[in-house]
Amino acid sequence: MENAQTKRILGIPDEFWIAFVIMIGIFLKLIYDITTGYQVSTHDMGTWKNITAGTVNSGHLGVIQYYFTYHHLPDFNPALYSCYSNPPLFYVVSALILEIIYRINGWDIRFCLNFLQCMNVVYVTVASFCGIGILRKFGVQGRKLVACILFLTFFPAFYNIGATLNNDAMCFMFMMLALNAAVGWYQTRRLKTIVFTAVWLGLGMMSKLNAVIIAPAIGMLFIFALRDKRTENKALWKQYGIFAAISIPLGMWWPIYNFIRFRMPIFYVQSISDEWQQLAEYYTIPQRLMIPGIGLFLQPHLIADRTVEYNIWAQTFKTAVFDEQAINMSMQGTYIMSLTVLFLSIFICILLHVMWIHTLLRNRLQLPFKVFTVVGYLSILISYLKFCFSYPVVCTMNFRYIPVILIFPLAGMALCGTGAEDDSTFEKITSKTVSWAILVFSVMTAFLFGFFAV
Repeated sequence: MENAQTKRILGIPDEFWIAFVIMIGIFLKLIYDITTGYQVSTHDMGTWKNITAGTVNSGHLGVIQYYFTYHHLPDFNPALYSCYSNPPLFYVVSALILEIIYRINGWDIRFCLNFLQCMNVVYVTVASFCGIGILRKFGVQGRKLVACILFLTFFPAFYNIGATLNNDAMCFMFMMLALNAAVGWYQTRRLKTIVFTAVWLGLGMMSKLNAVIIAPAIGMLFIFALRDKRTENKALWKQYGIFAAISIPLGMWWPIYNFIRFRMPIFYVQSISDEWQQLAEYYTIPQRLMIPGIGLFLQPHLIADRTVEYNIWAQTFKTAVFDEQAINMSMQGTYIMSLTVLFLSIFICILLHVMWIHTLLRNRLQLPFKVFTVVGYLSILISYLKFCFSYPVVCTMNFRYIPVILIFPLAGMALCGTGAEDDSTFEKITSKTVSWAILVFSVMTAFLFGFFAV
């Protein structure tokens, strides 16, 4: 699987395989969602039950039902009930969909909620297309592009985020749309492109406020645009003003509204239980950040003994790769296959980062895009670590960070070697190794999630 446009896989053009992989990926994600149902992978989901006389239900389902029933923003302090402090875009869109398929068409409510869950597959697919768009703008093509599409289609985190009935997938979609538009704007400097960047970023923050963590990466492109003199600075500052005038009000109106009406903190964070807080205080920073032993990976991640769940890196891989509630781990064969996928994902992740560093050192990427990937990666990583230290238990690890951060080392991997004769031995070996590792990993993931979901 070399990065050469002239070659074909089994005599069939790469374009066919790209379309084939994407269609299979969408189909398998939908099957996975239908098989597992909306009650499996969503934390703090809540329940759908009758509400009367202004009563409310907690959890994501409760928020959807509130907007569906009352058709207005909460008239109480959102901090009083879980999930109501989240920005409303996902819940409003879900309520509008329910108006059509439940109230008008009269479908069964359980089917309607499954339909809402499957909508997240659409959001994840759009986000994956944006990832492909970013790679294409960086100059990735040929077999490396096919390998990247395999990764973006079948990496388990994309299954997991698409199976949750919450606002993570929508937030992920808008974050990737904003990143893709920002790269496109840097290349073209078109006003409409920066407007789209601002709109996508604002809508991402209307889905989940943490979408703002991609702003530093976008900001670096703005800084480099001022330095390269391709556009007059006066025109650029005007575009930056338009960007701020759109993205800030669109993204910040919800916390400002709650601050003015209910005196909620601007950056309110939902509190955690005393038990979780005690766990956060019990383990030291070195314990949480140290390289985990094999034993921490061999334990299923949703078990009663939380003493095996404290390590951030073990938590990250286990929650990104499989959901024990969705994959039946009681069968030895499934357990062994899951662990194989887990350790293979670790190998691929390490290889991606090594190749990304090599790409940065060998100047395979323009300086603005190099800084863009590094700053974007670090801003998301720092935010993720902060989240992990606040919520020490594995079931609270949030999928939205993982898919977004993957695009940066993936781009570095794809540009580590061009498929030409002057590639170094390191580039040739790592390129072939990672391409075949991704192929094997994708096949195993598709088989595991397609046939062994509960």
